Amino acid sequence: MEMESESSSVEDLLFKSKEYINTRIDLFKLKSINKASSVFSITASALVLAGIFLMILLFVSIALALYLGSLLGAAHYGFFIVAGIYLVAGLILFAFRKEIMKTPFSNWLIRNLMD
Repeated sequence: MEMESESSSVEDLLFKSKEYINTRIDLFKLKSINKASSVFSITASALVLAGIFLMILLFVSIALALYLGSLLGAAHYGFFIVAGIYLVAGLILFAFRKEIMKTPFSNWLIRNLMD
C-alpha cells in the first residue's frame, strides 16, 4: 500500500512538473509574441511618421531652393545651396553616425525587448 502511494506521488510530481514546463514554454512564447508585436507596431508607426516628415522636408527644401534662387537671380543657384546644406548635414551624420543613430536605436530596442 505504501509503495503504491509513493509511485503515485512520483507520477503526480512528474505530471505536475511536465505541466509546469509546458506552461512556462507557453508563457515565454506569449511574451515573445507580445514583445515582437510591440516593437513591430512602434517601428511601423515610426516609419509612417518618417515618411510624412520626409515629404514635408522635400517640399520645404524645394520652396527654400526656389526662394534662394529668386533672391540670387537663378533657380539653380538655390538648388545648389540647398544641396550643399544637405551635403554638409550628411557628412556630419556620417561622421557621428554611431553616437547619433546606432547607439540610441540599439538602446531603444534593448529597452523595449527587455521591458
